[in-house]
Amino acid sequence: MDMSTMKDPGLTGVSRTSLRRISFFAAFACWALPAALYAASPNKAALEDIDQRLTRLEQQLNNQGLLDMLQKLEQLQQQVNQLRGEIEVQNHTLEQLRSRQRDLYTDIDQRLQRIEGGAVAGAPATTRPQTTA
Repeated sequence: MDMSTMKDPGLTGVSRTSLRRISFFAAFACWALPAALYAASPNKAALEDIDQRLTRLEQQLNNQGLLDMLQKLEQLQQQVNQLRGEIEVQNHTLEQLRSRQRDLYTDIDQRLQRIEGGAVAGAPATTRPQTTA
């Protein structure tokens, strides 16, 4: 038995040789058809013009994307600067509150010391009254 004419049990009525020929023709058609269509096109210049226009559009889209990213970056930088300003204001307010708290603590401490010192110095001596019997 010749292998080229032997039929595949899964394929009814198709020999291996026929399958090879069909596969070869399909592969050739897939390769040759686009090349033939491109070469046979009457308007090669038009295709090149379309290709150039497409390239320019792609570049413009890429440039637009870069411009969008640059704009977003500038917005983020403005937000960071604004937040830094707010942090500076908050730090200044915090320092003022700390200073005020220190002043109040010092004032209260001085008042307590005067009260304690005045009570000791101005306290009447406790002597027992003498009784005569």
